[in-house]
Amino acid sequence: MGPHATPTKVIASGSGTSPQPQSRPPHVFSADNSRIHEANINVIGRNYYDQRDIKYYNINPENKARVDLESRQLLDELGRKSSLGATSNSEERAYAPRCHPETRAKVLNDLEDWSAGEGPWKDAQLLVLTGPAGHGKSAIMQSFAERLSKLSSEASDNHLVVATFFFKATIQEQNQPKALVTTLAHQLAARCPPIQRCIVAVVRDDVGIFSTSLEHQMERLLINPISDSHTNLSSPSLGVISAVDGLDECDGDDAQSRVIRLLNSLSKTQGSRVVLASRPEFPIMTAIERGMPGMLHVDLNKAYEVETGTDIYKFTWIRLQEIRDELLPRIDPLIWPHKADAQTIADYSSGQFILADTAIRYVSDRRYDPRERLKEVLALCKPRASSDTYAMPATTSPRPAQPLGALDSLFTGILEKAARNAYPEEPEEEGKLKLGSLVWILIGIIPQKIDNSGGWDPEGDVAPLWVIEEFLELPSGGVARQLSDLHSLLDVPQEVYTCQDIQSHHKSFRDFLGDSGRSGQLGDILQMAENWVDQMIKTNLQRLTDNVSRSETPHFGPTREVSYTPPSELAMWTTGGAGGY
Repeated sequence: MGPHATPTKVIASGSGTSPQPQSRPPHVFSADNSRIHEANINVIGRNYYDQRDIKYYNINPENKARVDLESRQLLDELGRKSSLGATSNSEERAYAPRCHPETRAKVLNDLEDWSAGEGPWKDAQLLVLTGPAGHGKSAIMQSFAERLSKLSSEASDNHLVVATFFFKATIQEQNQPKALVTTLAHQLAARCPPIQRCIVAVVRDDVGIFSTSLEHQMERLLINPISDSHTNLSSPSLGVISAVDGLDECDGDDAQSRVIRLLNSLSKTQGSRVVLASRPEFPIMTAIERGMPGMLHVDLNKAYEVETGTDIYKFTWIRLQEIRDELLPRIDPLIWPHKADAQTIADYSSGQFILADTAIRYVSDRRYDPRERLKEVLALCKPRASSDTYAMPATTSPRPAQPLGALDSLFTGILEKAARNAYPEEPEEEGKLKLGSLVWILIGIIPQKIDNSGGWDPEGDVAPLWVIEEFLELPSGGVARQLSDLHSLLDVPQEVYTCQDIQSHHKSFRDFLGDSGRSGQLGDILQMAENWVDQMIKTNLQRLTDNVSRSETPHFGPTREVSYTPPSELAMWTTGGAGGY
């Protein structure tokens, strides 16, 4: 039987003849010759009986590898149905906003206590966090997820499992709930072996699981595995935390409401807790008003008003000092910066971390003197005044007439300054309208057309920058040059031949441009952008028609010798229809 075989069990009763073990039954091999079954035989004779338990012996070491390979293949299939870029530790979120180590301590500690079933929120199974645009909700959720993941990896008993999903409006597979369940399940399977076994069994046995409703997937891939694992573990302390951020970036009220219902059902599972962060928009506020058993709503803006103001000041002051040390290493620290300047920015932010973050990005541009850039920011924050008024307390600082007025003023000021540099020969009004329209084409119109056409290519949903430049009749590198002063607002690729899209650092900037009521000081950006795109479509299609009529063969490579966009690439998003043409 081999070195691990168990000898015959002999139990003697009574007295008389010494018990003699019975001979073993023939070995029974499984079909793959990998396991031996020892039969369960009871033999009663004279004054003793022989009882053998069923035993299984793996004699083929390849069997476990074969089982592991099958599990891995099933997990890979689950991964392909997931949106792995939406997880907190994905490469896509490598540069996502995070809380500065010296800020947001109270809310992060409260969240950590809640995850352990402690603190003021301990009874909440579904924790809903809301806050206005630019409050820093995503940074809080990112930092919370990373903190929990670290705790989980360091814990000796490892009874804490974390799964995350970050909705993102500009990415097709992340602005809808289709991959929500599979993405959460894939993370749990990777981090908890008992849950993994349950999920692997479902993927193997439930044919077509990925084509079923999200409700069915939620029950089979998350609720049942978590419940079964919690019941079967010797220690009942398994805790599963699901953190979902940016519900407002999920496309459509119906889809958002569905996500709320799905997460509510998940939160009712034994050992499971869910935290959901969102702007206070209609679907989430409706759910809050109706109420759900086990749900707790926390308004971050109200609950942490004092801490937020202090944290924004800390963040601004620390970052200004870091900018000084990096860009002005020889300057006397007593000369620049001043705490009063950080306080001015913090006061004017009105609880919006995004304003301070955008201001710091603007000041930290290496191509400019940060002292001059800070003066420009301070001029936008309040009417020019003597330096001794900069330290006015928050209660006496000027407040914008609208909730996002301060943020809009900052966006407008940055765009106006960038337009003067991008188009020095054009009238100021025309320059800022042109730049604003170009930005909206790049982050608003083109991504939408690519989504409508079913994607750009199998590798991703991004149009190469050189194609966009050809389409807009801009010289090579023209986009990067015209956007060179907008790095505080945009992530702009410098290489024209790579498929890397242009994105705004914050969704609030995209919202600003897309709302004429907020960006109106720059002109009618939306209308000019639409007219510009329409005209370029007509121009390019006419050029293609002329080429065909002359029986010329279009060139499909990324060279700068052609003055027209290849038809297969152009049609993908100029028509906005499925299939392009």
